[in-house]
Amino acid sequence: MKKIFFRVLPILINIFFLLVVLFLSNFNLIKVFVFILIILHFLYFFYFLYLNKEELIIKKKNIYDILNIIFNNLENGIVFYDDNFLIKYVNQSFVDFCKVSKDSLKNFKIDTWIVKNENYNLLSLIFFPTLTAEKINIVKNAENIDIIEVNYKGFFIKIITSFFIYDKEKINFKIIIDNSKEIQYQKSSLQLLDMLAHHLRTPLNQIKWILESLNIKDAEDKKMIDDALYIINKSIILSQIIILSNKTQSQKINLNIEKNNVLSLINELMKLFNYSLKEKTIKTEISVDKNVEEFYFDKNILFFVLYPIIENAIDYNKENGLVKIEVSPDYEKHKVKIIISDTGIGFSKEDLEHIFEKYYRGEGKKLKPSGFGLGLYLANYLAKIHKGQIYIKSEKNKGTDITLELPINQSEYQS
Repeated sequence: MKKIFFRVLPILINIFFLLVVLFLSNFNLIKVFVFILIILHFLYFFYFLYLNKEELIIKKKNIYDILNIIFNNLENGIVFYDDNFLIKYVNQSFVDFCKVSKDSLKNFKIDTWIVKNENYNLLSLIFFPTLTAEKINIVKNAENIDIIEVNYKGFFIKIITSFFIYDKEKINFKIIIDNSKEIQYQKSSLQLLDMLAHHLRTPLNQIKWILESLNIKDAEDKKMIDDALYIINKSIILSQIIILSNKTQSQKINLNIEKNNVLSLINELMKLFNYSLKEKTIKTEISVDKNVEEFYFDKNILFFVLYPIIENAIDYNKENGLVKIEVSPDYEKHKVKIIISDTGIGFSKEDLEHIFEKYYRGEGKKLKPSGFGLGLYLANYLAKIHKGQIYIKSEKNKGTDITLELPINQSEYQS
């Protein structure tokens, strides 16, 4: 509207001065000419208004009528309200989510009394989540925008709150993203996967026990048994990785910190890779500083941090390659450093950006098509639970160095 006004203003000013000239001057040819100019200006003025009539009509429309045209068919719920919490507009998705009629919500005044009214449970969840929700997770809390995730009786929603200024009027709004169906599906899928992994592990352990009990003397038969045991061990570990990965969703992993021997743990891990090491003729070098051969850590957690790192160092290595494992103290940082180096294919810059993402599989998937993309995600997650940190240094075709830092002092786990 302002743009139109400033474009019309010069025309009106010209008409004004022309009228002044017309009335002040005596009748002559100049006066006739001025009169014609005034007529032309008026014609142009009305023609200009005619050309901009649509814009003028739209500006006169209620802003909420325009919003309704834009937002009413959106999948996500939207509500607009003023600073007095008077609802000005809701789209159909918002109505469907709250299970309150659109007419009831028109010019509805939001107040805390709705928390105690069962008819407005979901409306109070949106406006008063701290009073209603079972669990709240703050995603973003900034000056102009707030994003929270809310859990309430099977509802899993994300609420985005912000505002905009229109014609000097502040309009607040909330966007409601309902992820309930998706999360419920994920939960049921994870529960099924968890159950299958548990049920799979039991018969595998029984088969393993039977094979290990066999007294085979023939070298060829013994090799076949060893090969079968290798596959069974990997399957058991995979089932445990799935179970642990599922636990990361619910954050139900507790530490059991005790004084353990890290060299014994590494040797135990390397036995599981004997088959792969022989198959690719990969050499290993293990060096553990005597000062940190024993320190406080969770043996089970550290096993599943190191297992996928060592597995990758072997699987993505070259024929006749090398895997080095070094354990040393860093007294300045109060850390134990475990460095696993290989002479393998390395990671690209793009892979390094996504390497810890769940299910991410980079260029190496061509060498290992059976992978799940859970290994390094889980290793990184468990390392953080263990108050540790993983650092990766790698170049394509130049190998990889992965450094795991863990606390050297038991006291750090008590904070």
